[in-house]
Amino acid sequence: MKRKFSAPETPDIVRRLAGIAIFLLASSHVHASTAPRPANQCGGAVEKRIWQLWNSAGSNFLRSTMVQDRLIGQGDTYALYDIQGYAQNLTAMSVRCRRSDKLAELAAIVTLAYDRLEPLPGTVSGHGWICHGGRVCNDRNHLIGTEIRLNSLQFLALAVSIADGITQNRAVSAANDAYVERTVKIAFEHIDRWNTGPDSSHITERLKATPNSIHDGQSKLFLTDADLWTLSIYAELASILDRRPALARIYLNSSLQSRIRDDWSALTQLVRARTTIQSKSSASIGNVSTADLDRGFWRLYADSRYAGYTHSEPPVTCAKSGERDQKPGLSPQEIPVVADIGWDFSHARRFVHVFHAITFNSAAAARVYVLDTDSLLSGDWSRQFAANLVTTVWNSDENRPLFANYWSGANGWYRVSYDNGTINCFEGYGPYALSDSFTTGGFAVWRRYYSVIGAIADRIYALADSDLADDRAFIQQYYPGLAPTASANNRMLTQLMFWPSLVLEKNQP
Repeated sequence: MKRKFSAPETPDIVRRLAGIAIFLLASSHVHASTAPRPANQCGGAVEKRIWQLWNSAGSNFLRSTMVQDRLIGQGDTYALYDIQGYAQNLTAMSVRCRRSDKLAELAAIVTLAYDRLEPLPGTVSGHGWICHGGRVCNDRNHLIGTEIRLNSLQFLALAVSIADGITQNRAVSAANDAYVERTVKIAFEHIDRWNTGPDSSHITERLKATPNSIHDGQSKLFLTDADLWTLSIYAELASILDRRPALARIYLNSSLQSRIRDDWSALTQLVRARTTIQSKSSASIGNVSTADLDRGFWRLYADSRYAGYTHSEPPVTCAKSGERDQKPGLSPQEIPVVADIGWDFSHARRFVHVFHAITFNSAAAARVYVLDTDSLLSGDWSRQFAANLVTTVWNSDENRPLFANYWSGANGWYRVSYDNGTINCFEGYGPYALSDSFTTGGFAVWRRYYSVIGAIADRIYALADSDLADDRAFIQQYYPGLAPTASANNRMLTQLMFWPSLVLEKNQP
């Protein structure tokens, strides 16, 4: 039987003082360039609240439920995918606040997952995480007995991020040192196996593609989250090896270095080719350059096909038997195509961590992989994506902040009648239904570029702590994971994803 976990009891005075302080900050005019209150800084009330939650429930949930029950007990490698989502913002905050002890705790959980690596099936040499069961991995979608690369990639991005954070501290314990070396070894073993030769990710074909190359709902020409996670892993491995050159001599041979250099160059070229820069104006941040990704490539994709349908009623209904009931006049063919659709808001959370990793570690990557300057993403890409969040995705409401379902600003339905091999029918996500991706995706750290993003995040934090009926109803509808009615685990995990993005280094604007 799975163990149930309850949300921790936070001392009422701490909770109320933190809520009051952040409510006052959020209630100030968003144009003001006021430094965040101490409650939002490392060591402040919010961080203390985070570690109370982590110590009482979060750590044990990741260790027991996610790793021991799902990954080891069920053989469900989608647990790896979920662990990254739950822990990435917490890891980033631990690095910002220099919490070596907490990085060590996260490393210990990752190490348990390393012990689940097994020989790959068939003639392929090496070890990987093989899916043997669980809700998503089943006989219907033929994933049983396979390595699901995205799951492994996304988890390795977290593992390498933890290792990179550990190496930033000069005083490292023997256990942490062992974790760093094991992580480098495992990451390079996977990279060596996946990157088997020139254009292993068919980048050349994708570089030639334009939105007009898409004639059906296929995704093979997209720039994917797997591409972004690969770059993130390369970047943070370079950061580690730049500090630990002895590990480079052991695990980065000349052949692998050359292949990574070629792959890095091709992937960054693809990112530049797929990024659309536009000039936009906003009352909150003025005239700015904004960034969109894969603009127009996703217009026929099944998940995005109802982006042009913006009514509140779902275009399909699901019967209790799981059967799909298409409403008259609302088949995909009858919904206008939104020509500029790219990434949805939920998947766009990758932009926060990946672009920080790529740009922050570009100098180290250039040294370790011997990259040309043309292969680096120059400038601060995160700022342009942050500008798009404010000008295009946010609804511009300071009191009741919401976010469109798509990075392009389209706010129609997402994943109508979605089927991932586990369910027969799913009605989909209506307008603004992906708003909670702002809280769980870590976007609040972009306040370093535009203070209004911090004010939005602080306002949502205050609304979630409010006792007012209207505030609670708003949170319940659009940010349900923060609502008092959420299950204990759901609320705990949502808070552990959201709260760390509120916490800044001291003196950070």
